[in-house]
Amino acid sequence: MSRRPLGEIFVSGRPSQSDYQVLTPRTPHSRAGRAEEAFTEVELDELSLDEVNDYQSYRQQQSEPLLASSASSSFPATGYRSKGDDQRRKESSAKHVFQAALTNTPLALGSLLAFILLGAVFISLKQPGTLEKYIGTSFFQPAPPPTPSYVDTVPPPGLLISYENYTKFPLTGDQYLQHCDMMMSGFMHHNGGYWHVPPEGSMDVKHHDDVTDYHLPEGGRSRVCQKTLTYQLDGHVGLVADLTLMAQAAAHAREQNRTFFVDDTYWNRGKWTDHFQGVGARQPGPERGCAAPPPQELVACPRSARHWVVNSRTAKYHFGHSFSEAYEDPYAHEVNRLKPIYARSLQSFIQTIRPNAHNARLIRAARAEVASLLSIPHAASKETSEPEDAEALLTQHNPDPYIAVHIRRGDRHASVFPYRGSYVPIDHYVTATQDVWSRLYSKGLTPKAEATHYPSPPITYVASDSPSAMEEFMNAFSTSTAVFSLESSTDPELRALVSPHEYVQSDFNKTSEEERIRLTRGMIVDFALLGGFWAWEGDVVPGATVCTISSSICKAAAVGLGWDRAFGFGDGSDHTQGKIDNTRKRWVDLDNKGVSAEVVIQEWEKEEREPTHEESNGTSMPSHELHDARWTALGAMGVCDILDAGDHEKGVHIDELSRRTGIKAHKLGGPSLRAGYPLEASYAPSECVARVLRTLCTSHVFREVSYDYFANNAVVKNSSKNESLRAFFVTFLPHIQQIPRGLDGPGQDALQSALDTAFQLGLNTKLHFFNWLEAVKQPDGTTKPKPELALFGLAMMGGGRALEIPLYHDYPWHELGNNTMVDIGGGVGTGMDFGLAGIHPQLKFIIQDRPPVIKQAESFWKRSMPDALKTQRTRLMVHDFFNEQPVKGAEVYHFSSSHDWPDDDCVKILKAIRPALGPNSRFLISDAVMRPTCLSPTSSFPPAPAPLPANYGLGFRLLNLRDLNMLALLNGRERSPEAFRALAKKAGLRVEKFWECRGVVWITEMRKDGN
Repeated sequence: MSRRPLGEIFVSGRPSQSDYQVLTPRTPHSRAGRAEEAFTEVELDELSLDEVNDYQSYRQQQSEPLLASSASSSFPATGYRSKGDDQRRKESSAKHVFQAALTNTPLALGSLLAFILLGAVFISLKQPGTLEKYIGTSFFQPAPPPTPSYVDTVPPPGLLISYENYTKFPLTGDQYLQHCDMMMSGFMHHNGGYWHVPPEGSMDVKHHDDVTDYHLPEGGRSRVCQKTLTYQLDGHVGLVADLTLMAQAAAHAREQNRTFFVDDTYWNRGKWTDHFQGVGARQPGPERGCAAPPPQELVACPRSARHWVVNSRTAKYHFGHSFSEAYEDPYAHEVNRLKPIYARSLQSFIQTIRPNAHNARLIRAARAEVASLLSIPHAASKETSEPEDAEALLTQHNPDPYIAVHIRRGDRHASVFPYRGSYVPIDHYVTATQDVWSRLYSKGLTPKAEATHYPSPPITYVASDSPSAMEEFMNAFSTSTAVFSLESSTDPELRALVSPHEYVQSDFNKTSEEERIRLTRGMIVDFALLGGFWAWEGDVVPGATVCTISSSICKAAAVGLGWDRAFGFGDGSDHTQGKIDNTRKRWVDLDNKGVSAEVVIQEWEKEEREPTHEESNGTSMPSHELHDARWTALGAMGVCDILDAGDHEKGVHIDELSRRTGIKAHKLGGPSLRAGYPLEASYAPSECVARVLRTLCTSHVFREVSYDYFANNAVVKNSSKNESLRAFFVTFLPHIQQIPRGLDGPGQDALQSALDTAFQLGLNTKLHFFNWLEAVKQPDGTTKPKPELALFGLAMMGGGRALEIPLYHDYPWHELGNNTMVDIGGGVGTGMDFGLAGIHPQLKFIIQDRPPVIKQAESFWKRSMPDALKTQRTRLMVHDFFNEQPVKGAEVYHFSSSHDWPDDDCVKILKAIRPALGPNSRFLISDAVMRPTCLSPTSSFPPAPAPLPANYGLGFRLLNLRDLNMLALLNGRERSPEAFRALAKKAGLRVEKFWECRGVVWITEMRKDGN
């Protein structure tokens, strides 16, 4: 191997940067800032060097001999040293200029483009559309929504509901109520079940649907939901009353596959979302994202309408008796009957009705303060045998040892004796709280905890609308007792929710909206802590609730407590009988203390609904048992005036009474009403005397010892010398006053003919009563109706509605289908026809009467139900019912004026109807059916219990007064079953059945004899 000089050794490897840094020696001069020892700034840019000598070119690496001679061409020139002195600058000056220009080109182009864009923006702002015009194109624009395509759905004639008289929608609660009252004539009736829809379809409004179904802003859609249920908050009732009704409405929506909405247009507590979460997110329904119906398409009645709306006013039609029949458990006992309804409500409070974030935070804050008091050792409240029940989703933990107490004052009073109409005393709440604590928790407390150390039992959360009641309750306990309320909270935000005055619904709107919203938040917090609503696992919930059932909160609290816990059913025992376990129950009602579960059921079934039209007027439809009980109670009101039991005189027969009084009358031309007492020609018609006396017996004036035998009683003895009472009777009912003149008047037709009545005697006229109403001679010789005719029509309208309501319930009108009812002498039609038209939209009507009445009827129907006239569903016909009936073969002929006519005239009317009756035709007479005041062997109706008269006495006084009124005005009469059978036989008809209705007016069904 030949030797080579050391200087000829090359380093051929290309070391890494770190290696290079080691091999390249650093001298003090290499970091100098002198110009001759460093590259200029331009040179550093060209070499792409950074401040830490991050050399990126391989030319910067060492490639010369380690000890090269200074004479070598690679050795730097004398006098020049700098970094990278291993690289010689070779680029020419021209190349340097080119590279600099190339480097700055992007900057120049960017500046030019920015200037152009700035000019374009300026032009577009000053002259919109100019750029598009010259460029020939347009910027991107979103596609416009498609043109809506609408389809109208119109119900068939006779089923259309018209809102043409309204201009603002949705309607108010009162307007929806009036709509239901008009349609249903004061009540709701659904044949075939709660959700029954007639074969011809449901009554509804016109629907105007956009079927395009495109997306709207905020993720909505244009297509309206197919079926909806809207709960309208109208501010007519309290918050919790609305919530309990809404809970059942939401359950209906789930069951019937309707999309659920809440309308707060008229709510007096702000917006729904001010307090609760939106129901669309909680219960989206079968058509998620579909649009709410237009407000003008909401229908309150019937419930089968496509877009059904419910509010506190109309709830009486939907959550009353029919609702209970449909949703109670018919096979359960006592309070267990309500369990299905309870479960529906619970599910709604779990799923649909939830507080919003703000109110939820307030509820958690209040529960946290209560939890801080729960430091007393106590035994587990849940027994090992207690099963988990349906409300586990709501309260997934044991009840905590605090008692919730709600004291309602203001406009809510006790509902049952002895405090009905007043308030339950505060000491009752105090005693009940102590008793409940002792019953549920005393065994788990240490003696020390029961002494004077705070917090001592009973640990209580109390809520009240009355500051004075709250103060009285708290002062009843020692200062060491832990009684918590929003008022005593340490959180100022909770204290601000306290009501400064008692709650009166009618005064609530007088406060500002801000205060109403604030008080509503306070009520929501109280409601949660009183009933345990909206509790998460681990939250404190009440161990028991003490309240009065007249309050809506009290009824709802049983839902929050849980079914088994509320009524003490969770011990594993058999509770199928539904008896509330008073030793284990946690729902403590002071109002009905000691009362059976039946009363609880009745109170719960009220659902805080408005009293129905008939309830508010005393004409509600009770059960048949309650109907009889009412007559008994009314009759018992006069028992004190009945003759004492020691009076056993036989009494005097009406024929003998006629002879004794010396009242002269015509010869009847036949035997008396009872064999053995032939009526002589010189005495009064005994039947008329009996009718007068029987009326007095009904009011406990005289008494009927046996049929047609009358005797004096204590009332007559004690009042016979009472001049004031005598004066009252003399001035009472002027027309009836003329009856004695008729009894004493000569002639064969006295008090028998419609042209010779007490009315004619009093007014000295020979005209029939109805002709007198219509006959006022004008200067031109014509006649016009008296002003009294209109008043008479209105009186018949009001009286008809009050007396005919039971007829709508107790006769099977649904069997008629779409047939026609001919109402003979139907008047204006405001009674049976208008009432039935609202309930049975398929039924048709022909109303017949005299010309002046038909003219009045036309005006009424055009105003109240114009579609009925337009569609010929209701026809008005002038007809004199003494002439042959022109409408042949109708399903039903109805007559409600038989009591206006004496027997002979009534037979003529029935004979004029008979030829028109077909094989299946029914002739219905809706008039009172009289009962004697004593037990009759021929009567088919059970008598009232002793010691009441057989016809219930005072309860039937109105019926007897009607009978006397017919006698005075028209010589007509209210008839007994025997009298109706006699009329039918004379006219060639037969009585098919007496339909006993829950009122003084019944329906007597006749058919052609031989059919």
